[in-house]
Amino acid sequence: MNLDFYNLDVLEKELEKLPPLHRIAFAASICERMLPNYYAFAREEGQGNPSILRTSLDEVWHILQGKAVEVEIIELLITNCQEAIVPGDYVLESRYTAESHLAVVAISSTLKACLDSDNIKAIIKVVKVVKDTIFEFLDIEKEITEQDWLQKSWKVQVEEISKHPFSLREIAKEKEDIQRLKEVETLNREFLESLRTSCNNSGRSLIDLS
Repeated sequence: MNLDFYNLDVLEKELEKLPPLHRIAFAASICERMLPNYYAFAREEGQGNPSILRTSLDEVWHILQGKAVEVEIIELLITNCQEAIVPGDYVLESRYTAESHLAVVAISSTLKACLDSDNIKAIIKVVKVVKDTIFEFLDIEKEITEQDWLQKSWKVQVEEISKHPFSLREIAKEKEDIQRLKEVETLNREFLESLRTSCNNSGRSLIDLS
């Protein structure tokens, strides 16, 4: 399996081979790597509601462990997640506004995937959010550290960011998760806990925020 950071065709085909719950587990693992971005924003800004995002993601893991999907609860959690987005006009300190917003989008999309067995589009949206998070974070970094960054073409920028350690680490993790999910028929508690905690980045996000 040769995944490409920005071309999601191969990844989508691999996800189509997985059962719906396995796809949700894949997305939930991604969300665990996104959530610390919101924590970093909330800590710096003193705004936001990290607990609702944690509660929402925990609900996904409970469903994966066998809890019945309760549509009303999922829809309420999606609404609460949207309310956890702090409008840009109210942000004073943090530079992680976009990253916090994208973490909300990822978790909301994963919740939506729980409502529909035909959930490929929702899962792919989570993956796209990951790419956007890494690109936007590194784009700002490179504007600051590389004087000629804005003079480079979009294609060159994408190529450089796709080779960054953050991008390579994320692709490797996604590949590892898909392979593990392909090899397991039943999502038992032990496997799911291993998947949930497998990021192994000392509590930091996929862009090393915590």
